[in-house]
Amino acid sequence: MLRYLLVGGINTAFGYFATVGLYYALRPHLHIIVIGLIANVICITESFITYKLVVFNSREPWLREYLRCYVVYGSSALIGIAGLWLLVNVLGIPFWLAQGLLMGISVAISYAGHDRFTFKSTARMSEKKLVSIVAGCFNERDNIAELHQRITAVMAQVPHLDYEILLIDNASTDGTVEVIREIAAQDKHLKAIVNVRNFGHIRSPYHALLLAQGDAVIGMASDLEDPPELILDFIRKWEEGFKVAIGVRRKHEERGLMPLMRKAYYNLITRISEVEQVQNFTGFGLYDKAVMNILRQIEDPYPYFRGLICEIGYARAEIPFDKPVRKRGISKGTFLVYLDSALLGIVNHSKAPLRLATMIGITMSGLSFLTGIYYLVRKLLEWNEFQMGIAPLAVGLFFFMGMLFLLMGLLGEYVGLLVTHTVKRPMVVERERINFD
Repeated sequence: MLRYLLVGGINTAFGYFATVGLYYALRPHLHIIVIGLIANVICITESFITYKLVVFNSREPWLREYLRCYVVYGSSALIGIAGLWLLVNVLGIPFWLAQGLLMGISVAISYAGHDRFTFKSTARMSEKKLVSIVAGCFNERDNIAELHQRITAVMAQVPHLDYEILLIDNASTDGTVEVIREIAAQDKHLKAIVNVRNFGHIRSPYHALLLAQGDAVIGMASDLEDPPELILDFIRKWEEGFKVAIGVRRKHEERGLMPLMRKAYYNLITRISEVEQVQNFTGFGLYDKAVMNILRQIEDPYPYFRGLICEIGYARAEIPFDKPVRKRGISKGTFLVYLDSALLGIVNHSKAPLRLATMIGITMSGLSFLTGIYYLVRKLLEWNEFQMGIAPLAVGLFFFMGMLFLLMGLLGEYVGLLVTHTVKRPMVVERERINFD
């Protein structure tokens, strides 16, 4: 607004002096109405250029907006020309005073016209960019209200941005949808998708991420283990120019075997992946619209999301945070859920297991051959004394069978991934949408 008024003031001053100069220069030769028409064409063109480039930074076609500008200024110009003739020739008011009065009226008319008509689409877009905050939920009735309250409080600190909260519910059975519906009735920023059944922790949130239309999209969990307050840090990094800003867990208060297994997995995936992976990154972060457009083009039906972000390769800002303890509800992160994510990450971003299978096969074949030669030589040299027994055979048999089943399982994961990508199933099936109108 201040920029508009400043440029408008400069345009007004330019228009005033240009018109007065033309009047006194051309008055002996041209009628006052003709002088007014010439002056208005010059002033409209100058104002249009400055407003387009300086105030609205519009990218729409020049001709289209220039014609709109003429409609706005033409309306005020006709009033101005008629008023100028009336004030000068009928009422006898000095030209410089009459032009000053009419220029003030023209500024008010043009402001309303530009804001609502000439640059209508660009004006709205240039005011606020949209940030979409996406969270998947399943039986999180006790956390939804606090999640909404904390996100709303965070976004109130960045009033220059518009926002939407997009929740996707995986057919909760504890009344989560009813809580969402109550909040959505009071806050139009909150939108929701309700699935017909539980489509899992991977497909459901990813579906919502792809639907989000924000200039930036933030993915997070609804259980409050991803602190909403970190959104401010993501936005700052985004406004600095980063297209990816992610949260990396620094410390957590978990105890037992699971943290050790998670650490071992991150070390493994980091070593064997063909693309650099980020340890302790779960997908919580901000992704620019350019990143989201690439993800939409990939069309991965069962993605390892954190791996895709690394695969795309944009420079990223990593923001460490301490994982808070879940206050309410039960964690949905079972061993099988973590195993699914772990295997998905490995088969999506590494051929190392297949190459390892090949190396194990070659090594085992060589060892078996050497062992066979050893036993043959010992038997020939000590025919009566040397007894092989059944123990080496049993141990070797069970060892080979174990390795065989392990490698068959890994191969099955790759085959299953191919089947998933080949069969065109819907990512999710929606039952209803809330606040999408």
